[in-house]
Amino acid sequence: MAFFMVAGSEPQTDRQREDLYAIAALNESAVIELKVNLLLLDFSCHPFRAQERSN
Repeated sequence: MAFFMVAGSEPQTDRQREDLYAIAALNESAVIELKVNLLLLDFSCHPFRAQERSN
């Protein structure tokens, strides 16, 4: 499993490459979800700012 690879080492098997690809995809998905949630939180806490931004 890629989780147990030594830092800085290259994946040696297809499985390790697939694991690293999946980890990167999950990381990107989590970042996008966090950004969306922070944006929604910002709009819900400051509804008047949402109106200012639309003008």
